[in-house]
Amino acid sequence: MKKTNVPSAWNTTYSIIKFAAIIITLLLFLIPLGMFDGIMRSRRSRCEEVKREISEKWSGGAQTITGPVIILPYQEREIVPKYDKTGTETGSTVKTANGKIAVLPETLNIQAGADAHVRYRSIYEAVVYNSQISISGRFVLPEADQLKISEENVTVGKPELALFVNSTKSFSENVKAEINGNSKVLRRGATQIKTFPQGDLYCFINQKLGDEVQFNIDLNVKGAGSLSFAPLGNETSVELESSWPNPSFTGQFLPKSRKISDSGFSAEWQVLGLNREYPQIWNNRDYRIGESFFGVEFFNSLNVYHKYERTAKYAILFVIFTFIAMFLIESACDFSFQYFHYLLVGAASTLFYIILLATSEHLSYAPAFLISAAAMTILNSAYCWAISKKGKAALSMFITLGLLYGFWYLVLNLQDTALLVCSWGLFIILAAIMFITRKSRIF
Repeated sequence: MKKTNVPSAWNTTYSIIKFAAIIITLLLFLIPLGMFDGIMRSRRSRCEEVKREISEKWSGGAQTITGPVIILPYQEREIVPKYDKTGTETGSTVKTANGKIAVLPETLNIQAGADAHVRYRSIYEAVVYNSQISISGRFVLPEADQLKISEENVTVGKPELALFVNSTKSFSENVKAEINGNSKVLRRGATQIKTFPQGDLYCFINQKLGDEVQFNIDLNVKGAGSLSFAPLGNETSVELESSWPNPSFTGQFLPKSRKISDSGFSAEWQVLGLNREYPQIWNNRDYRIGESFFGVEFFNSLNVYHKYERTAKYAILFVIFTFIAMFLIESACDFSFQYFHYLLVGAASTLFYIILLATSEHLSYAPAFLISAAAMTILNSAYCWAISKKGKAALSMFITLGLLYGFWYLVLNLQDTALLVCSWGLFIILAAIMFITRKSRIF
């Protein structure tokens, strides 16, 4: 009599129980995966803390070059009448109020070079840099009528040329400025204008209202993480070159042109006064000039925590495909994995993530992934052979896991096309599973 392929009632019941147990196990694996994610967040937090410490000790952190600006201090006098108790005017008194007017440059040209490198503390690292910056341009000091002040009631003090940075700790030598051909040394000051950062340098200049001021300033600045500029000129031009191969352009304005290669990058910005939200001259106002900053972040492509986070997003999906591979192998090789075998193989696949995290903190991500994936593939393949005593089953497990890890690594290293490749890859995998199982009778 011809044998049918219909499973017995006991086999059907056993398969249902086994399938349900595997589903529950998959859900339980979400617990250790969540714990591993918590460990990753803790390690990343520690990494960020160390990076901040390195940055603070190196230069005070990331640097933003703001300026130069000419500050016009003034004193305004107002005659206020005096009255007695009956309301009769008995005379007058003079009240004074101090203020500061900020004048921005007509043209601002910045040429900067940044030598970026990595500083280490234990297994953690931070990108720091030394930057040589040349700033030139010109001011046109306004006339009294442009300032809308009365020369009779207002006394304008000696103008100050001020330059602002995030931290004066970043300077490795004195800052000198050439003002209309005269050399000046900028000193630490306090402009007390809320709009600008507190780390300012200044010098007095001898020009008066209506004069033109030509300036040239050379800086040697240290910084960490990023370098930014403020487009204070009515016409601002910035040229930046660096040996760092992984720039990330940030801020309100992107470069007009840029070139990026393995040996470094160069970028050029052109910004007009029309492109920003504050005027060339203001009096005792607080503008949010920080919203107009632009520059570059020295991006560290070896950020293992970012890559691990992307890896962990697919964790449960990878365990599911591993279990499907086990089912296909036991169907093709005529033997059966027990529920306990699924549990251990799933545990090994889950353990992959913490091994990857620990290894990638000491090696770069690529070799860490290769070592971790090879360890899991060999372990599960050897376990499959020990259970089945069949080389075909072990080889099938080895090839399947190798292809899965390889596909996974490919997706993780893609950026703009990651979703496209991943979705079509999953479609092909699903189609292959449907084709292989077209004649299977599970329940």
